[in-house]
Amino acid sequence: MGIHTMKRILELTKEVDLLFENIWIVGNRFPDNGKDILKKEVASINEKNVKLLGFISNSEEISKMNLIGENLLLLNNESDAYKKAKGLFAKII
Repeated sequence: MGIHTMKRILELTKEVDLLFENIWIVGNRFPDNGKDILKKEVASINEKNVKLLGFISNSEEISKMNLIGENLLLLNNESDAYKKAKGLFAKII
């Protein structure tokens, strides 16, 4: 998903009257030089319930699992992506 998709999802939540206390944005597979772009886009949305949770770097292991149709629930819990995701989600639960 890209920034356009993120914005469209936010529009749709309004169109169908879905109310969320918080909408957390996670930058997935973002290169370091693209993080500021997403930060600015999320800030420009200017809604207090839309928040940038963080970023998860690209993972060759996840890319391979997706390519061969393997279940991502089987991702090694020692992988960097798993650890980063776990840390991000720990902030909100």
